[in-house]
Amino acid sequence: MKKDNLVDTNLLIRFLTADDPQKALRVKQLLSSHKEFYIPDLVFAEIVWVLQTFYGVDRSEIYAKLKSLLSFDAIICNKKLLLFALENYQSHSFLSFVDAYLISLTQLSETHTIYSYDQSFDKVKGIKRTEP
Repeated sequence: MKKDNLVDTNLLIRFLTADDPQKALRVKQLLSSHKEFYIPDLVFAEIVWVLQTFYGVDRSEIYAKLKSLLSFDAIICNKKLLLFALENYQSHSFLSFVDAYLISLTQLSETHTIYSYDQSFDKVKGIKRTEP
């Protein structure tokens, strides 16, 4: 996976919230250019946290915004895993995005076992939570 042209969370927050219309437009133009941009999975987790905490955005809107962001061809990331994590985040209101990401990682790797003290994992069908 090519990791040139790293994009930080704050650019994507400007784009997703349009709280600064000029910056949002510049980010949109950047993402629409012919360059490729790498966004680490950790940045997506921070985006969810910032949108929830500082902007009060609900899960369904976060889901829609990030799914739209992932549709840009120029964005290089683990799209399959992140889309799956968004689906789990949207459909399991008791999971944080990070927990939804871990569930998705577990499901995609077909291990279906998570070592955790977090009992919310017990509510997800097909996941086996184990305590050490």
